[in-house]
Amino acid sequence: MDIIRDVLICIKNNCEFCTDEKGHFRAATVNWKVIYENEMLDSKYDIDDIKYCILKLNEGGLIRISKAGTNNRVFMLDINDVTWEGHEFLKNVEDDSFWNMFKSKMGEGVKFSVSVLAKLSAEAAFEYAKSKLGII
Repeated sequence: MDIIRDVLICIKNNCEFCTDEKGHFRAATVNWKVIYENEMLDSKYDIDDIKYCILKLNEGGLIRISKAGTNNRVFMLDINDVTWEGHEFLKNVEDDSFWNMFKSKMGEGVKFSVSVLAKLSAEAAFEYAKSKLGII
């Protein structure tokens, strides 16, 4: 579960928006090499796991990518941006104290799909926020 959160945080921190030469506001793409060679990720995860996670985050609708390749080989991959769903997921899990509490409730070695993880973290974040605000 940590790799999903860590890779998405790294992508968010490296994606920038800018105004191009024609005056259009757009996201500046980030090559996936910037992500999988990031010191924080590289020291914790295997490069192939990071690459796989990027592809799955795209399939799960949390990021948008552009890629080129043949025969199931990816030669080039640029990350265009983090989607609305990706930002929603990150808002729920980016806080370290919430994330650690959430993981402890999930248990070690438990694996879920990105969509299930997003739904569970949203529900847990809602309850966490209610308790912090004294609404319970």
